[in-house]
Amino acid sequence: MSTFHDSESQKTAVAKAQEGQRSLSAGGYERAIAALAEAIRLAPNMAGARRTRAEATRHLQWTRVKCDQPHSNSGSPVTERAAIRG
Repeated sequence: MSTFHDSESQKTAVAKAQEGQRSLSAGGYERAIAALAEAIRLAPNMAGARRTRAEATRHLQWTRVKCDQPHSNSGSPVTERAAIRG
């Protein structure tokens, strides 16, 4: 039987998962990960929150990789390496 605390935790978890989804859609990957982690803490059985957190993590890693790559005037690291080789 579900208690009042359990139902309130579920409602909060759902709200946090929705907040995480909105943040992901807006490009706020770190904010999305934090909200989704809280949703998972409150309701560990929320598979959707876990999938969305994984998606946000992938997006965050991808943006960091893209920002760390050197760019030439053309914007392509491959073109830059080819120009160096001559």
